Amino acid sequence: MKTVSEEDMACINMEHPIPWDDLGDLIECAHDVFGESCVTSSLFPMDSSPVVTSPEVDNSSAISSSNIISSSDSITKEDKPPSPLLPPCRVCGEKASGLHYGINTCEACKGFFRRSLQRKEDYQCVGDGNCRIQPGKRNSCAHCRYKKCVSVGMSKKAIKTGRYTHAKRTRDIEEVRKLEGKDDNPADVHPLYMQARDQKEHEITQLIEYLTKAYTELEPTGPDAYKKIAMQQEEFMEHYKLKQEMFGQLEPITKEEYRMFYELTGIDIDDRKSMVQNWTKTLEDGVKKLIRFAKAIPGFMELSLNDQAALIKAARFEARTIMLHRRFDAENCHFTTVNGRIVHRIQLEMLYNDPKWVEALFATGSQMKKLRLTFPETLLVAVIAIVSPDRCELENPAQVEKIQLKMIEALQYSFKVHHPNDKILLAKVIVRLMDLRVLSEWNRKVIESIQLDWPDIEFPPLLLEIIG
Repeated sequence: MKTVSEEDMACINMEHPIPWDDLGDLIECAHDVFGESCVTSSLFPMDSSPVVTSPEVDNSSAISSSNIISSSDSITKEDKPPSPLLPPCRVCGEKASGLHYGINTCEACKGFFRRSLQRKEDYQCVGDGNCRIQPGKRNSCAHCRYKKCVSVGMSKKAIKTGRYTHAKRTRDIEEVRKLEGKDDNPADVHPLYMQARDQKEHEITQLIEYLTKAYTELEPTGPDAYKKIAMQQEEFMEHYKLKQEMFGQLEPITKEEYRMFYELTGIDIDDRKSMVQNWTKTLEDGVKKLIRFAKAIPGFMELSLNDQAALIKAARFEARTIMLHRRFDAENCHFTTVNGRIVHRIQLEMLYNDPKWVEALFATGSQMKKLRLTFPETLLVAVIAIVSPDRCELENPAQVEKIQLKMIEALQYSFKVHHPNDKILLAKVIVRLMDLRVLSEWNRKVIESIQLDWPDIEFPPLLLEIIG
């Protein structure tokens, strides 16, 4: 059995009593290992005096402070799961154990703050009211320690239970990465700087979560939705290959051949006219969703109505292509619409009557996929395309640029967290945006051609307004 050192005995001597904060820290640590009732009864009898074990006596009910810590270590080494990646304790700079009272802290500072909330009397500072709270010296002044707890944001109202949210975990990972490899002591970082940085990152994560929620209310997204799309595409390809085995590779008839047959018989031989009619409805639905999503962009509704309309008109094609790029399957040559309908590339060539444009569209979708953006990042790129002040004539381009800069900042932050090894990812995104602009101008000409080819099909007024 481990004996009590002279230093431990000196701490227990009545002339040098153990500070109550230290005892509280030991209780907190032991509670986590043995349970509250067991620790309280075995460590501290009713007279609240610490029990000391003599070197010659093996008393299993009496445990020294050093044994509490070593016992905790031995038990938790095997049973405790790997600790999450956390920044240092915001109060003392020691290793944090989790989110307590709204802030990342260690177990000791969590317990100290809880006991402080239960006190009826205020702490008194032992110095000038500005004692430094740092690793190894967090118990030097309870007054200043409590003041720092409050200053970093600890609050009884901010108690959280359960697992970390994705946003909080993301912020913690990003901060730890910044601290890794640096010689600076975390305690030397000014609290106000830490607070300002945390606040900025909190605002960015809130923006990302807000945009994601706004879009998912319009269209189904997420792992479940894309899993369903993958299953539908697989089923579609099975039927398509079976059809090829039975009938061979049937090439579609030309536009001239279709027109001649339709004028003679009135029969929509390959459902081409029906396809165009469905396409106009799908396009109008997409425009409505784009308008609703654009209105959710922070600051967009503060723009003039003319600027709002101009931005949506200019970015309609790019924004929707970015949002839906995961639905393109360039390898198997098909695309899944938001309504769940799968269209083969040959059908799109019949619709647009421009195989080269369709080829470029699939290539763009494939290149966007290679960026491996998270869904929130995809939305941020789409928003950046929408609020581009250089696309059209605007009454207040500076205000639009201000919105765009916020989105670029949020995208850069997300890249640092989720793609730390790809230093040129933002440059790759900009290249894709430039490609989409070229494709957008091409798309306008293709749509004009469709309108001329189908004069008897009535285009919805909203769609005419947007593409006009």
